[in-house]
Amino acid sequence: MKSILVNLQDELYACPIVGLNEIINLSSVTPVPGFPSAISGVSQIRGRTLPVVSLRKLMGKNSWHQENLALLETLKLREQDHINWITHLKNSIQSGQPFTLTLDPTQCAFGKWYYQFKTWNRILTQKLKDFEKPHAAIHRLGSQAIELSKNGKTEQALVLIQEHEQTTLSELINLFSSTRTFLSSNAPWEIGLILTHKHNDFILAVDNVGETMDTTSNLSPISHPYIKSLIQTDTQVIKVLNIEALSDTLFSDNLEL
Repeated sequence: MKSILVNLQDELYACPIVGLNEIINLSSVTPVPGFPSAISGVSQIRGRTLPVVSLRKLMGKNSWHQENLALLETLKLREQDHINWITHLKNSIQSGQPFTLTLDPTQCAFGKWYYQFKTWNRILTQKLKDFEKPHAAIHRLGSQAIELSKNGKTEQALVLIQEHEQTTLSELINLFSSTRTFLSSNAPWEIGLILTHKHNDFILAVDNVGETMDTTSNLSPISHPYIKSLIQTDTQVIKVLNIEALSDTLFSDNLEL
């Protein structure tokens, strides 16, 4: 049996291609009161109204909306951290007091988040890549200014900080702002798999899709209502979705769209 691999955060699932009609960018979903919790709403596809099943909700994970709000808040806080960081550095140089914040870009709150965060959104991935150079430069500034101050060149250290405030920090703030703007837009976040089972059509919303693979061998059974089995590869576990059980459950309540 052939399946298409789909991503859900850092997990990998296999969706059988039998009954798979189309893969779309899922840009608009309308909530419908009274639907089962795993159904995030409906979407209009060429004049047809199809229910949208959220794989995230099925697997007990936060929705894209919840994750997006948390990401927006994280970026807002981490931007302010670096404004405060520069202020603390300047005060430390002026007063001669020790600088107590980290000089290592991987150890500040943003760095710890940045180097472990993963997303399957290609545009967001590229936007986040743009942070690396100015973020590292800001922390490198700390070492340079402190070294100048130790050598009695306090004024040079303060001039250097001011230059970076106007350039590097400004660039970093603009990146935080533009990334939040992108996250706040209505850009499509999820991919929709239009599936048919027993003449019933529905959309399975996933984070991303990948290649196809054979899912007929190396299967391990699992007790789960919507997962048939597991496949252990050299690097990770792939969960094979039980689309039949999902469809039967979805349409057992005779949904009215």
